[in-house]
Amino acid sequence: GMASGESSSGGGAAAGVVKRVALIRHGMGWHNPSTRALGMSWLANVLFVEDVTLTPHGREQARDIALAVRADTTHPLRQVQLVMCSPLSRTVETASLAFATVGGSLNFLLSPLCAERCLATCDRGSTKTELGKRWPQVHTWEGFAEMQEVWWPAEGSWADEIFPKDRIDRLLHTISKRPEEVIAVVGHAGLFQALTGRRLANCEVLWCDLVRAEDGSCTLVPGVARNTGSEARHAE
Repeated sequence: GMASGESSSGGGAAAGVVKRVALIRHGMGWHNPSTRALGMSWLANVLFVEDVTLTPHGREQARDIALAVRADTTHPLRQVQLVMCSPLSRTVETASLAFATVGGSLNFLLSPLCAERCLATCDRGSTKTELGKRWPQVHTWEGFAEMQEVWWPAEGSWADEIFPKDRIDRLLHTISKRPEEVIAVVGHAGLFQALTGRRLANCEVLWCDLVRAEDGSCTLVPGVARNTGSEARHAE
């Protein structure tokens, strides 16, 4: 009957909202179109540069998240217990800067499931060795040890990556199985659009509920963060 649900918290099979998830798109990278200083060079970065990094403005955007969290004792990102991060430089750097001041028991998890849909050269990563040299902090992050040297989808067809449903299902399943309750995913516009139907701006934060259906399948439902003043106003 209905009462059985009360004891199911340990079993993990109950339907309903199972996690709070904050999707955070990386800061501005050298591959992002800009009317300001880059002219058309962003397009060359999309087509020819692997694993682009953040621009100075992109680093500033990520630092602004950290400053906002530090300034507000009720900021919802303070509740984050796990930061899942795509193994691309632009996301590793964003996660490191945005969560620099949270400290405490925050865990970081590097997961190729969060990487961008591999449609352009800039969506291919650095090898694991190069990533570890460029960002030494990832050696202490969960998931780094298990990563393949070449971890991005080399074989998958282009069509699979336009809407990478298998990868999205695996990502949501992975999040649902984590012990943490509140999880930030630092990732990419294309992946988040495939997940939620929304296109996030650089360093935009979108709070979602991870909802598990009776059949065990998981979906992300964008919503507004609970218990927050600033985000409770429905911003379109």
